[in-house]
Amino acid sequence: VTNTNNTKERIQEWIQKQAEAFVEKWAESGTSEHPSLDVVKRLKEAADNISEESASSCDALEALCSILVDPDSNVSAFEFMHCNLPEKLRRYLSADSPNCSTPLNARLRKFLHVFMGLPEYASSLVAWSPKQHAGLGPLLQKLHICINQLEQFTVRVHDLPGRRESQALKFFNTHQIKCNLERHPTAVNTRAWKGGSVRIDPLATIQAIERYLVVRGYGKQEQVRESGGEGRTDDVEMSEDSEVEDSVQFGLHSLGADRHYLEFFIGDHSLPYNMTIFQAIKQFAVVNSEAEEESVPLGRPDIWIRSHTIYYRLAQSTASSDSPGPSGASQFSISLPTTPVGGMGGGLGVVGGGGGGGAPLLPIPIERRTWSAGAGAGASAGGGVMAPRNLPSKKRVPIASRSSSMSSSASSSSSSSSRPKRATARLTNQDSPSTPSPVATTTTIMTSFPLQATPTALIAPPLATPTSAPLHLYATPTTQPPSDSFGLASSREKGKVVSLLSPLHSGIKMSQTSRLAPEDPSLPVIRLMKVLYTLNSHWTDLYEGIGGSPIAPVGDFINSKLNAKATRQLQDPLNVMTGNFPQWLKELSKNCPFLFTFECRQMLFYLTTFDRDRAISRLHEQQPDLSSGDASQTVTPRLDKKKRCVSRENLLDQAEKIMNELASSRSLLEFHFEDEVGTGLGPTLEFYALVSRESQRTNLGLWRGDPCPLPGTPQGAGTPQYTNSPVGLFPVPLGPSAKFNLVEEVCSKFRFLGKFVAKSIMDSRILDLPLSKALCKWMLGQEDSFTAQDLQHVDPVMARSFAQLAAIAVKKRALESDPLLSGKALAIGIESLTLEGGGSVEDLDLDFTLPGCPDVELKPEGRDIPVTIHNLDEYLKLLVEWTLVRGVGRQMAAFKDGFNTVFPITSLQYFYPSEMDQLLCGANHQKWDIRELMDCCRPDHGYSHDSRAVQLLFQVLSDYTIDEQRNFIQFVTGSPRLPVGGFRALNPPLTIVRKGVDSSQSPDAFLPSVMTCVNYLKLPNYSSVEVMREKLHMALQEGRHSFHLS
Repeated sequence: VTNTNNTKERIQEWIQKQAEAFVEKWAESGTSEHPSLDVVKRLKEAADNISEESASSCDALEALCSILVDPDSNVSAFEFMHCNLPEKLRRYLSADSPNCSTPLNARLRKFLHVFMGLPEYASSLVAWSPKQHAGLGPLLQKLHICINQLEQFTVRVHDLPGRRESQALKFFNTHQIKCNLERHPTAVNTRAWKGGSVRIDPLATIQAIERYLVVRGYGKQEQVRESGGEGRTDDVEMSEDSEVEDSVQFGLHSLGADRHYLEFFIGDHSLPYNMTIFQAIKQFAVVNSEAEEESVPLGRPDIWIRSHTIYYRLAQSTASSDSPGPSGASQFSISLPTTPVGGMGGGLGVVGGGGGGGAPLLPIPIERRTWSAGAGAGASAGGGVMAPRNLPSKKRVPIASRSSSMSSSASSSSSSSSRPKRATARLTNQDSPSTPSPVATTTTIMTSFPLQATPTALIAPPLATPTSAPLHLYATPTTQPPSDSFGLASSREKGKVVSLLSPLHSGIKMSQTSRLAPEDPSLPVIRLMKVLYTLNSHWTDLYEGIGGSPIAPVGDFINSKLNAKATRQLQDPLNVMTGNFPQWLKELSKNCPFLFTFECRQMLFYLTTFDRDRAISRLHEQQPDLSSGDASQTVTPRLDKKKRCVSRENLLDQAEKIMNELASSRSLLEFHFEDEVGTGLGPTLEFYALVSRESQRTNLGLWRGDPCPLPGTPQGAGTPQYTNSPVGLFPVPLGPSAKFNLVEEVCSKFRFLGKFVAKSIMDSRILDLPLSKALCKWMLGQEDSFTAQDLQHVDPVMARSFAQLAAIAVKKRALESDPLLSGKALAIGIESLTLEGGGSVEDLDLDFTLPGCPDVELKPEGRDIPVTIHNLDEYLKLLVEWTLVRGVGRQMAAFKDGFNTVFPITSLQYFYPSEMDQLLCGANHQKWDIRELMDCCRPDHGYSHDSRAVQLLFQVLSDYTIDEQRNFIQFVTGSPRLPVGGFRALNPPLTIVRKGVDSSQSPDAFLPSVMTCVNYLKLPNYSSVEVMREKLHMALQEGRHSFHLS
């Protein structure tokens, strides 16, 4: 250490001498400064004046902008950081305290005016053009340079000399480490392991071993002592661990809880829960020199030959809290309800034992209905008592399938949220890959209630109290006290309006409080980037009644260096198998997704959300070379497949039963149709596409939109109608007076849709379900950021009408705030306000019901209350609330409830609402280019790129309309949508082969056929482009919904 300190001191002295010599040689004589310092001086002066409390900040912003846009200034990243500009700009754009001399909105508008050319007031917005100003672009470029020079995020990769990565994966996949589990000498009240040695997957984590012991009863203090001092051996221990060497195959996401029950040691070394067994043994049980670490990356032979001892004992929190209650029972107990919970097939509940706590839980019996009856708002809701169903005797599902939002009186239920989330008898790869944790907000539908409590979960939320408060164009947040099951309580309490944050201010506030990767020099710059991204996305919040898209392209915020680092990290096979990704990667991707491309975040999502085999499968798709070569030297995913045969009749009923049975399973689902020969990927994709389409039937009454038949189907009285909306699907609102049976029927269908969507994501299946951006906000937990601008993503016609009424409301408030008007003059001015086309608000003959849904009253007796200029503000406020939040809260709570039974919906936070369509439905439809088709399609078996038939095919495909493209893609792949990336991302690629025809027959007499599992198109060598177009059209119409062609 002394030598190191002396070396640093000598280096510092040398640098100081070199700097003094440089200044002495190159500095100009006299008192004048060098011209190159002029830019730095101007930059420093501007930085010193940028403050939320400075009156000269406006001039400083203009000076900074002029320096950045000047190509001759050439400000370096060092100079930019030396002036502390990122931190000062961030404070200027985010500080919102009473001590600030200039309000935050005024500062934000000033920044927009200087760097984006926006006017300081909305009245001048019509003359603004974003192309006239380029201050934001140079600022972002400078910030990217600062991040590139400052960031020190580590990348963990494994370069294995002399051994291909695929061979290394095979080695880890076929070898196990022998371990002896022993009770720690200091553990007095912990049961001793008597199951003998266990063979453990080397890439299993310490947390997986903890779960292995916890589910066998080792996660609590021993309650019964025998005379010999040893703990009693329970039946569950001996019955499941009778063999001396028990092979344990652990999944990546085994425990899934923040609380831990056991802690583990090798010698005196405490083992981190996220460390793999291989890492722990290599680091603490075997002594290696640095040279051995580099030359033997797979470890010394001792790791794989010897038996290694791992000690365990109760974690401190468990040892202090697991004392027995008055009844002698431990706090951790399992109760099996006699009726299903939440409409599932069964469930396990963790309840408080011993000393009591909350009242016992009474699951509400649910009556199941078929999809053919029509469940929408227009369906009749019959009365009657709903009979409970019997619980399957051996069915076990994750606890999270139950409601995580219990009544506040059930205190014992809420206290169990930190306990293990799955209590199955044995831990294998067949378990659910990730146990959803209880949802933090109260938007999950409640299906269990305390005895003697009113089951209000399916009853409409309370209505708002009339008030004359100013218009707030923001919807009510849904996070409410526990007593409100859906988070739908009124935004007004005791007649007062709750102060709400706009998406702009909410995003700016979160950018200051969100947790990022610690101890990195680039974080001040990244936080400023997040503020700028929020301002760029939600600048319209500062100009009331104005809509618009982001000013700077989203791609300008992507940092190429961080994106490259993340991509490299995700390409390392050993990290994928261990799930051992650095902390900064997940934190930055969730808190600052704009720094990474969609493809990078999508890859990170699939590699970290599900089990190891799915991660390996995804990696093989991205890196085909890992699966090339000798099959014995490659790792193949061991995904269990469950196949189901379905009929094309009553497909929704069958899909609901299958999802209720298998959605939470780790197995990969495959489908084939009755009396059809096709199996594999093609029929499976068609199943998901058909269920997506059938769930849009108008008679179900689930979605807003206009009824229309499928393209190409004849019009008629019996023609099925499907909901069509140009902005995507959004639920039909349910009114406060909707009957209980109707609400439960609709919610059960949305619960199924949640499972269906989650399972499609889990299995990488493409849906044909165009969800609106507003619904995607609900999925991402952003329902508290709804504004009036979101109406355009629900009903464009309503949004245009709303804008006209909002303009009148703005004029009314302007008159009310004018100090020169009062009394009679103010009343005359308000009464004279008219709509854009003439006429007053009263002439519209509106009442306090939701437009298009007369049964949904916005307030008590709303249909009898006319809308006037005086209560217009209240009407517009309630219109936004009921359209976006309160009217659909129960449906979306059920959707999330179903989704969480597959995997936690919070895992989707890597994405933005505008990206969810790509994640769920693949690539958007675009015109196909001949050059792209030539690059992405592969002619084979009789055809080449020079073949006349192939060139004619590309010509025909390039002329296709969107509907024809959908038909062709469904004919070839089974799904009407291509994956993200279009033809280039299709795996396997579209292969065009020549269809064999006898020499005595004409190719023009044959239709093309396909093999959907491998994306094979068998194309005859047609004589002309007209014949090819005709035959393709016939094949698409006749064969796209069957698997009989060969």
